Amino acid sequence: MVRVVISVGTNIDRENNLKAALAALGRAYGALRMSPVYSNPAVGFTGPDFYNLVVSFETTQTVAEVTTFLHGVEANQGRTRQSDRLDSRELDLDLLLYGDHVLHGEGVDLPRGEILEHPYVLMPLSWLLPDDRHPVTQERYASMWTRMSKTSTVLLKEIDLDLT
Repeated sequence: MVRVVISVGTNIDRENNLKAALAALGRAYGALRMSPVYSNPAVGFTGPDFYNLVVSFETTQTVAEVTTFLHGVEANQGRTRQSDRLDSRELDLDLLLYGDHVLHGEGVDLPRGEILEHPYVLMPLSWLLPDDRHPVTQERYASMWTRMSKTSTVLLKEIDLDLT
């Protein structure tokens, strides 16, 4: 078994898309650990605010199998993958961590670079796994968030949603 950590984001029909994604993940992987849900402005384009959270679970699936499953859940919620353009989306499920594996290439970026770049990824990750260490930098996620939060201009607000 390996612990997988994914980020979940949506800015279209946010609550329904989050519920559908979490239900699909729970059916496939069983018990989920989740951060709180955070709201933040769209980054890189003009659009509705996003809801973001981080989810972890245990699996025996390979990286490719997990990624294929995540893309299927996105497609079931109406997401079409057209390009890397930044735009509103029904659902964005990104594989952040696959155990402590470091893999880059063939469409895989582990640990995902967005952990080090985006507050809306690092903040919920640091809430969920504060004492875990980034596989490359070996820094604790809580420490990374403390440093990033001092320079971040992205406003994150915790949202109280019943996602059951």
